[in-house]
Amino acid sequence: MTGSVSELLRAKLVAAKQEHVLKFLDEGELSKSEEEALVSQLETFDYEMINGLFKSTVLEPKTDVDETISPMPEGVAMTIEDVKKHKRAWEEAGCALIAEGAIAFITLSGGQGTRLGYDGPKGMYDIGLPSHKSLFRLY
Repeated sequence: MTGSVSELLRAKLVAAKQEHVLKFLDEGELSKSEEEALVSQLETFDYEMINGLFKSTVLEPKTDVDETISPMPEGVAMTIEDVKKHKRAWEEAGCALIAEGAIAFITLSGGQGTRLGYDGPKGMYDIGLPSHKSLFRLY
């Protein structure tokens, strides 16, 4: 059932190496409404832009990250056993400071800050502190 796919759309998919998305359509396994919905959706994508974004973020990630970041010095990190020993006291002290309004906290998962619109590690993102220091610079 290749008649519902324009030659232009098929050419775009081939150029973007995405022609496999037509497999079930080409094999006649879609109903007419499914076929129309698929073609309609496929016509909305900008394949050049999508492949460009993939290439620039996954295949060729930027490396212009602040080179002054270095690993923590020896002896600064604690063992899991040390953390377990102090965990309860730290939680109590932290909750007391939060209750007093003396501190705040931010939780970030690891990785890049692309969903924040930032091309670098989340720890380098400016979260709006008066000093504009990144989390990596603070710690």
